Amino acid sequence: MILSHLGRPDGIYIPGLSLRPVAEYLATVFKHIPLSFTDELISMQVRQKMAHIRSGEILVLGNTRFMREEENDNERFAAEIARYGEIYINDAFAVCHREQASVHAITQFLPSYPGLMLESELAHLNKLLTEGTNRPYIAIIGGAKIKDKITALGNLLPKIDKVLVGGAMANTFLRAAGNKVGQSVFDQGQLYYAERLLNQFSDKIVLPTDYVSDIDDDEKFRILDIGQETINNYKQIISQAKTVFWTGDMGVAERHEYARGTQEVAQAIKASGAYSVLAGGDTISAVRNWQMDAGFDYISSGGGATLAYLAGEKLPGLVALKLQ
Repeated sequence: MILSHLGRPDGIYIPGLSLRPVAEYLATVFKHIPLSFTDELISMQVRQKMAHIRSGEILVLGNTRFMREEENDNERFAAEIARYGEIYINDAFAVCHREQASVHAITQFLPSYPGLMLESELAHLNKLLTEGTNRPYIAIIGGAKIKDKITALGNLLPKIDKVLVGGAMANTFLRAAGNKVGQSVFDQGQLYYAERLLNQFSDKIVLPTDYVSDIDDDEKFRILDIGQETINNYKQIISQAKTVFWTGDMGVAERHEYARGTQEVAQAIKASGAYSVLAGGDTISAVRNWQMDAGFDYISSGGGATLAYLAGEKLPGLVALKLQ
């Protein structure tokens, strides 16, 4: 039985977030293994399917996040799902920082173990945590999901030499430093914490000094990429690095006219020869689309989970498996 999630439906059934396409793809991979699918999680239909499934067959269940109990880490919901199986395998490192029923609570009801991909993730990320990590060790943090990343960044800063900031994360720091950001995306609720980090780690946090915007209007402009001066500065710092961790785009990289910052950062990392780890779904997709992924030593499936782990935070999914 396969459990998974897609998107953030917030406990509501949304047809566009069904796992049916995933099940259909898996059926093409496991051509000689009977595979069935249901969009439900707890129902008579699921129980009937489970009663008739044979050893070696696969059943893909519905999106766990269609149930509100999933994100509440509800134990009764987890116990009900656990009735379908004999053991539990977590191979989803990317959600191990989430205290959710299919990641955390379910381990109370079944013998639980890490999957091979999860073990591989930890083995590679642990290389960045060893005392022997080659320096300079820099982090490059961009993208959105500011609330998820900024606390982890605060814990990571004492462990690294520099952090290069881009994307909406940079907008938040720029605003906290008193700069105008117009209508750019930033997190108002994180400005105080960003200011604290700037005061405490001013020698480590490197912010954009110029940017690419959509319109020439001091009040309505939006920052959509880092500028050439910033690109040159970031490339110079990267060229001296021995270890690099990168998560998050430097701008709106899915649009060609605002992808240059992200592309040049990727090229600089490849050229540096540093041990490099790339994380975060959007950034990974962009780098793969540009056929630049071959230059990285490891590509992590996690974004926020990877950053939190490197920052030394306890991840509920790993704690539940007694891996932390």
